[in-house]
Amino acid sequence: MDSLKGFHQIVVTPRPRKYLIIIVHCGVYEYLRMPFGIKNAPLHLQRMMNEIFCEDLSGGWLIIYVDDIIICSKTWEEHMYRLSRVLTKIQSVNMNISLKKCHFRFKDLKELGHVVSGLSLGIDKNKLAKVLLKPMPQNKKEIQSFFVFAGYYRQHIKDFESIARPLYKLFDKDTVFEMTVDRVKAFECLRQALTTAPLLPVPDFKMPFKLYIDASGDGLGAALHHVQIVNDKPVEGPICFISRQIKPTEARYGASQMECLFLFWALQKFNYFLEGCVFEVITDCTAFKSLLNMKTPNRNMLRWKIAIQDYCHNHKECPSSTRVAAIPTWDQVGANWPHHIFMANFPSSGALWHYWPYHYSLAFYGLRPYPALIWPPWPILISSTPRTLSLFLGLRGGLFVS
Repeated sequence: MDSLKGFHQIVVTPRPRKYLIIIVHCGVYEYLRMPFGIKNAPLHLQRMMNEIFCEDLSGGWLIIYVDDIIICSKTWEEHMYRLSRVLTKIQSVNMNISLKKCHFRFKDLKELGHVVSGLSLGIDKNKLAKVLLKPMPQNKKEIQSFFVFAGYYRQHIKDFESIARPLYKLFDKDTVFEMTVDRVKAFECLRQALTTAPLLPVPDFKMPFKLYIDASGDGLGAALHHVQIVNDKPVEGPICFISRQIKPTEARYGASQMECLFLFWALQKFNYFLEGCVFEVITDCTAFKSLLNMKTPNRNMLRWKIAIQDYCHNHKECPSSTRVAAIPTWDQVGANWPHHIFMANFPSSGALWHYWPYHYSLAFYGLRPYPALIWPPWPILISSTPRTLSLFLGLRGGLFVS
């Protein structure tokens, strides 16, 4: 439900009215109700709504964002009871709602650029199409607009910071706008990542979590995965992706320090998911366990160690050959790599198939599994492999072609 002209629902007390005076050709007027455009108006409206529905908000089934009211229910009878309860309170405070903007009995809804349901969180394709259909940015304002839009959905994009790294230099005041090859590739890679963004399932805290972390010279990246029961089978999928760039001082850290730093940062970001839960940390850094057994850690390592020990987790080393392959960046692909080919690293068990984000968009792009390889056979020796192809030797377990 949507409050009708929400700010006008707030009555202005006599004292601040002198600050809301307007002068027009027919006289001087002052607002008796909160006008639009006041800096603190959204905060006052949010606080007013929280005070009106404070009892229902504590139950967890009511969500209020400024003037939007969302009611969540599992059954139709429960939904009708809660709807009646909310409407009664709206009537008691003489608040008006806009029927044109109200939607009832929907399994999913569009809110703040997302499609929200009881099972997953996705990107609103209508908003996505408006941005992706625009041509290549021609100035700083256009590239900043696209970057802010893509950054809003960064939780759906794996290694967002590493992909967008070439675009950051354009935001400096002294940098002249120029779409170099690296920046064009980063722009296209972000657009591709947005169109293939997976649906993020709603977590079930009764099921186990898995935290995948990876630190490299380009940045820090992590993915929180969750196991759910689908058709009586355990299926693992991503809940959220996070990433950030490495600071100049952090670039001098060793392997164990870098992994510990990022685990500490990832635990802070995912604290509301992982606090009080038993989860598994998966990394390809074999030196990570040395942190817990280090007798004389430095100041930073000691601080990270104490913070990490607050969580109940198990550590598992996963070699790169058995981990799910990251999406190849455009810098790795090169100009000679066919754009219609997508490759995935499938473990022998096949249990990690659901990690691959392109799995969710095969039908959209008309892709199908293809057992053969474009360049048969694969060279046995790395030295005899073309450089462009050698980057993907670890990915030869699976291939999709248009």
